[in-house]
Amino acid sequence: MDLGERIWELREERGWSQAELSRISGVARTTLTHIETGKNPFPRTPTLRRLARAFGIDVSELTGAPIGPKIPALLPDELVLAPGAARREAIKRATQAERDALLREIAAKDAELQREWSESENPEDRKELWDHGRQLQSLRLEVESAGMPIRTRELVE
Repeated sequence: MDLGERIWELREERGWSQAELSRISGVARTTLTHIETGKNPFPRTPTLRRLARAFGIDVSELTGAPIGPKIPALLPDELVLAPGAARREAIKRATQAERDALLREIAAKDAELQREWSESENPEDRKELWDHGRQLQSLRLEVESAGMPIRTRELVE
């Protein structure tokens, strides 16, 4: 069984549509379609991690093999969905290395969203991708300002 079939099977077991899995995982619906149909048989590692977390399984259970380093403590999609106070507290508690890793993750996700947006012909998908991109940019600014001294942050804002 290939990855696309495995994701389809897990999604069907839970009674989820692609739109529902997209909302839960933070992976764009067009990406899910491409993975399930075999158009994208080798999705990026962050995409695999998001899908595995959505299903509540380990990535190796999803792919049949372990991948890359440990999942970072801060994940863009989880922070975008977190309530403001919880998000600010998580960013504030993070080390600079964790914030840097999160910024790299945000940049990768943003590039993925831009690519999917340009490939999509569906206006609803494009709007959803655009909105998610705007949320990521807002999160990026929040993470970048978390490392600044308060006085500098006031001047920037």
